[in-house]
Amino acid sequence: MRRIEQHVGGILFRDGLAEVLSAPEFAEGENARRIVRVLEEPGVIEQIAEDLPGSNAVHVVIAGDGRYDELRDVTLILSRYGASDRVSGMLGVIGPVRMRYGHTIGAVRFVSEIMSEKLEEMYGG
Repeated sequence: MRRIEQHVGGILFRDGLAEVLSAPEFAEGENARRIVRVLEEPGVIEQIAEDLPGSNAVHVVIAGDGRYDELRDVTLILSRYGASDRVSGMLGVIGPVRMRYGHTIGAVRFVSEIMSEKLEEMYGG
């Protein structure tokens, strides 16, 4: 954490691409390629993160909300976390539009709250 906190700007960590691609919606080649591009190339995810309000609320972006054509087959569930304007981040889940929203929203909320608590402990809030 101490080494990373010196870095100004955003670092985006991506994991679980194989899980996303195992959904039936992405079995077709073009859909899979589009999702891989969204996850690997900088731009769309970062733009969405910038567009979201600064609160720690959970945000749901379904099928790109009409603004991001690249996401027309997926849903993003995102939440910010952090410690009193000292260090912050965002975590989220990407999956098919038919995902289990209640379960996923709860998981994202829970993990972001834990991350915020741990960062508050570490940095003193």
